[in-house]
Amino acid sequence: QAIKAKIKETTDSGIINEQQAESLTQIIEREFQNPIVKEWFGGEWDMVRCESDIIRSNQQQNANSPIGTLRPDRVMIKGERAIVVDYKFGSITAKSHIRQMREYMALLRQMGYRVVEGYVWYLSRSEIVSINE
Repeated sequence: QAIKAKIKETTDSGIINEQQAESLTQIIEREFQNPIVKEWFGGEWDMVRCESDIIRSNQQQNANSPIGTLRPDRVMIKGERAIVVDYKFGSITAKSHIRQMREYMALLRQMGYRVVEGYVWYLSRSEIVSINE
């Protein structure tokens, strides 16, 4: 539902038109057949946060990261396991996407999660990139 809400928000703000929104909706329906995606959106999680801020303190920043907040698209938590997913709708795999995901993952580890997984999900090209540190 969070993805469909994001598509609606993008359509309402004029970034994409209705035809593009319909195309993205069809892509999402196809993607939800993937077992990895089914796990992400299944009801087995203790906690799910969508677009929630993670606040970075002075100790958590590095030279390339200013103080402030990060906002991953989806974080799922069960026990000591955390999975973070960022949705991308474009066709370009950017190094910045990977760098951003590694930062999310590092913060989750600092928060005490022992098993942290990160994924960048390129919906328009049906690709899920697993990020390893």
